[in-house]
Amino acid sequence: MLDPLNRREEDDYLTRVKAQKELHAPEASAIKEGYIRTRAITRAEKDGISLESAEEIVRQRCTGTLHPDDQIRFHSGDVTVSELLANPMKYDGKPCADPHEPEEGTSRAKFYANTATGKPLINSMLHGRSVYYLTTSPAFTPLDQDEWPAKLGHIGFQELLNSADKPPDWLIEGYIESGSLGCVFGASGSYKTFLTLDMALSVASGKDWHGKPVKQGAVYYFFGEGSRGFGRRVKAWMSHHGINGKIPFHGFNNAVSMNEKNLEDLKLAIDKEQPILVIVDTLNRHFDGNENDTGDMTKFITALDEIGIVTGDTAKIIVHHTGNEHSNRGRGSSALRASMDFEFRTEADGNGVSMTNTKSKDSEMPEPIFFTKTSVSIGLNSNSLIFTTGTRPPTEQKLGSREKELIEILQETPCGLSSDDIWRMLRSTEKGRHIRKSDHTSRLEKLEKNRQIRRDTDDLWYIYSQPPPFTPSEPQHDLFQLPDDHHEMYAILQ
Repeated sequence: MLDPLNRREEDDYLTRVKAQKELHAPEASAIKEGYIRTRAITRAEKDGISLESAEEIVRQRCTGTLHPDDQIRFHSGDVTVSELLANPMKYDGKPCADPHEPEEGTSRAKFYANTATGKPLINSMLHGRSVYYLTTSPAFTPLDQDEWPAKLGHIGFQELLNSADKPPDWLIEGYIESGSLGCVFGASGSYKTFLTLDMALSVASGKDWHGKPVKQGAVYYFFGEGSRGFGRRVKAWMSHHGINGKIPFHGFNNAVSMNEKNLEDLKLAIDKEQPILVIVDTLNRHFDGNENDTGDMTKFITALDEIGIVTGDTAKIIVHHTGNEHSNRGRGSSALRASMDFEFRTEADGNGVSMTNTKSKDSEMPEPIFFTKTSVSIGLNSNSLIFTTGTRPPTEQKLGSREKELIEILQETPCGLSSDDIWRMLRSTEKGRHIRKSDHTSRLEKLEKNRQIRRDTDDLWYIYSQPPPFTPSEPQHDLFQLPDDHHEMYAILQ
């Protein structure tokens, strides 16, 4: 017989056990999920219930809790938990089957009516050892798909997993997904309407958008102002791209508020041709309330969401202004940005304009694009502008030692840094400990103006050509490929 462990040895042993559990926790979790999944498939086929319902039942049993309707198999037959609790002494000490795996036989577990805790339980010898407690609380069983209220839009767990395997459904490849909601914002004179119209006409005509394939379909453009200037822009674009004839593009020049009061008329319009893209230009002209009020902004966004429900895959783009104090984000309530799937900021730059992605919720952020503007004649002494992709003209860049240090810090930190973080890092050196905050801010603004660094809407700074990092989720293990002999490890580590 081994000598008992002393305190130090016992502590060392427990520390080692804990470390091993943590080391193998991911594998144990995968094994557990595979076990649950396998048992759920069997139960769904046996009981004629949905896979989601069966999986929830099995998952509850894995917590070690048995509910009133659960059945326990004894030599004499099946008994529900309710019947056991009603007459526990009748079955006290009798062998029974493991509640999870009754097919393994009725001698793999025992029921005990009287325990040290005062709670009846089943002690199973399968998988090392498992203890199941009995409760009078009813189990929660998910509703089957056809029992969920339709307006909630219920999606089963397996359906969610299956959707993850589908490639993105791009409206404009790499930039805008079908059914998404986004914003193009910029200061006055930053050509945000020109660029948004460029996207809209590409989608309506089916022509690639600057080399990116599009999904062709109807487009509704709510521009809420005089149609003459807008018409010139459309005609110039069509002429430049050599497109003749009618395309499914519809303009609306009444500044209709996107709210519940006008929702039915909006839905009727949407239902008329089932557009795949709706553009609201600008937010201010179609907004009912105060842009800074979260409640009013939420109502506006809800109305746009309701429009999308009509077709299911209608993308929506809001054209919006920047504020006086914050040129790096759209003005008004932060509820707007929080609701967006994507955002683009436009900035006038000499004879061109840059468009920078500042938010991409579910995909990698595309590189900034620089467009050059060209005047196109449309007859009768009239012309308008079109935009083509180009290269930003090089600017003279004379950098001081402090500015070079700042750029080096950002090059080494691709995840972005706040202004305060950069300042503290610069001041941590012997030469930089006297840098004033005001001088630091001026350097950031100078480098931003020279297109050497940029900041996103969260006020994090990056090298200009370097988009914020995108980290895809870890690939999921195939739970059905797990070895069968891992069940024992699951029992130990659960």
